[in-house]
Amino acid sequence: METLCNNYSIIKNAILENYLSVFVHKSKLTYSLLDVLYAEGVIRGYNTYSTPGKIEVFLKYHKGHSVINNIKAVSSPGRYVYLSFDDICYWNKQSKHSFIVLSTSKNVISSKVAKQLKVGGKALCIIS
Repeated sequence: METLCNNYSIIKNAILENYLSVFVHKSKLTYSLLDVLYAEGVIRGYNTYSTPGKIEVFLKYHKGHSVINNIKAVSSPGRYVYLSFDDICYWNKQSKHSFIVLSTSKNVISSKVAKQLKVGGKALCIIS
């Protein structure tokens, strides 16, 4: 979990500096997060062959602006936040241009997929 929080900061700082790609720490949870970000269309992809222990993430830009505006950690190593299916439905109605990344029994998924599967889980971060 701590590695994931560090990776949020790395990606956020790279977006502020308009980098095309950035290296993040390798972990199973990081792979799952990157799969969700790629499926939601907010990154161009990632490469695991560049550097040992690191993953190269290719950031996505549209008309000179980053597709990701902000990444905010919800759960931290000392404090986990769990959301029910009802919480996710309410949140999706309130915010149209962002999504939550959740760790569920079905794997790491976005709030949009969690709503379709009708599951809740541990909120990892908010991508806006």
